[in-house]
Amino acid sequence: MNVPSRPVFLAALEAFVGILRLRKGPEDVPASAGLLAAVLLGQVLLGLLVLSIPDQPQVDRPLLAVALELGVMLLGVLLVLRMAGFPERFLQTATAIFGVQLVLAPVLYAARWLLVTYQQDPVMQGPAVFVSAVLAVWLLVVGARILRAATNYPLLACVFLLIGMQIATLLVVLSVFPPAPDTPAPT
Repeated sequence: MNVPSRPVFLAALEAFVGILRLRKGPEDVPASAGLLAAVLLGQVLLGLLVLSIPDQPQVDRPLLAVALELGVMLLGVLLVLRMAGFPERFLQTATAIFGVQLVLAPVLYAARWLLVTYQQDPVMQGPAVFVSAVLAVWLLVVGARILRAATNYPLLACVFLLIGMQIATLLVVLSVFPPAPDTPAPT
């Protein structure tokens, strides 16, 4: 496997920022298997970091949970592109979807930390939920635009496809790692 050179990373970073600003699309991302591997490795590290935030439900095997999330999303992107008749766009599309999340990683991590830390605080809970919701909607819009550029489907269809992939990811992860049952309070 070829490791991407520095110029590829700089071009990718420029493309990711452009995609987040709604000025570029996945076609502007360098087509590089090494870049996709690097972005996926970054996603694994980010996922493990997010799972390590204190005061949230713990997962027995966090690496497996992160791998399942990434695997289901990658499979979803591949299936959507095959349905659209553009499987050759997988490399750039998958790299764009996961790359924009990495660019936003510090903000995503901070929002998740706020949400977990202030979930019981009546004053800070509202702002924490608001920040998380704005980021979720922004990533949904950006992801749908990436899918629209890759598939030529209408934007609304891409929104639903992306939501479907996220629901499928959640269902697979929950089927492997069911939430712990609530323990009744001692009386």
